[in-house]
Amino acid sequence: MTASFHEKYKLAYDEMKAKGVSFAVFEHGRQWHEIDRNRYHPKRVCGARKKTGERCRSKELHRGGKCKFHGGLSTGARTPEGKAKAIAAMQAGHAKWLSNMYA
Repeated sequence: MTASFHEKYKLAYDEMKAKGVSFAVFEHGRQWHEIDRNRYHPKRVCGARKKTGERCRSKELHRGGKCKFHGGLSTGARTPEGKAKAIAAMQAGHAKWLSNMYA
């Protein structure tokens, strides 16, 4: 059985106190949370691994729960070929949706 959010929070908080650090990062489900001694409620963070091996603590998240450095918003197609390919895929998806809707 998986541990509840509160159990994971307590384990991370106890580990934080034992190590003598002022913050801890833990995972619950597919989301990462940060505990800070200066705040009571845990805050959602990016949680992606940086080159140093530690977890990213950025709190400005985009869709997918990651920051702009670790898979945030796309810049979109830039070349005319890429834009045409994106439009063709969008039209094909719309046609498929319509065929499923009225089938």
